[in-house]
Amino acid sequence: MKKLLCIIILGLSILNCSKKEPTPPPDDDGDWGIAYGWIDASPAWSPGGSKIAYVHRDTLLSHGYKYELWIVDVNTHEKQMLSAFGGPPDWTPDGNWITFAFEYVFKIKPNGDSLTQLTDGPHYYSKWLPDGKRISFHDNYNGLHFINGDGTDDTLRIPLISIADYDWSKNFQLSYTTKSVTNIYVADSNGGNVQQICPETGHVYTADWSPSCGEFAFEGGEKVNVYTINIDGSNKKQLTTEGGIDPDWSPGGDKIVYCRHDYYIAPHEDDRNGYLWIMNADGSNKQQITFP
Repeated sequence: MKKLLCIIILGLSILNCSKKEPTPPPDDDGDWGIAYGWIDASPAWSPGGSKIAYVHRDTLLSHGYKYELWIVDVNTHEKQMLSAFGGPPDWTPDGNWITFAFEYVFKIKPNGDSLTQLTDGPHYYSKWLPDGKRISFHDNYNGLHFINGDGTDDTLRIPLISIADYDWSKNFQLSYTTKSVTNIYVADSNGGNVQQICPETGHVYTADWSPSCGEFAFEGGEKVNVYTINIDGSNKKQLTTEGGIDPDWSPGGDKIVYCRHDYYIAPHEDDRNGYLWIMNADGSNKQQITFP
């Protein structure tokens, strides 16, 4: 889950990077309380619609890291690990690169080639801007930075320090949720002209723009589920009842991928829980896409 992935930003080591080698992360999994962790989360649908990149939680620490970057074929369900460490992924509009933040900001090809470290951390929540040439990320202290796709020209652009999650529309509008987890905010590309959407679900953690820029899919509620809502705050719909986090729209806007996740059911107790599912945009025809 994106808001929980902040705990993974404590360091790592890589072989092929252009900057200094970071240090490995600790062995603990953070304080999960009585809630059970997900296995596959933070899905990002490729612009072509055939692939989904996501974060896989490796409970066996087979590579020394808890969070790996994977990709799954939507039609065949074939999976491939792209990186032995990873954070929430985001694709370039042309589908040629994926960015993710794991202490530092990285980019990687969808076939797992050309892993490149772009920043010296700590940096979180990297997103390609709609022009496909720049990347935004959050530094947790000052706000949103922009860098070029090669990591140059790091500039603080939007001083928002309370962001919990954010997203860009294809029209270069910014949406974000805050640590108060009650509303969705929409702003222009410089963070101005802020409008507040109040879904009144109790909590709002992440929100994802629809391809039409007319709706959000978001996770919220006391028992967290997936909802959709118009950008004017109308027509709120609850799409899941069994728990759902990290929704992401298909390129055509007709489907949504999400992690089915009830916090109090362990994945080994229910092999549907904690994995990726796809459903129609109205919540019908739910189908599991990743499995134990």
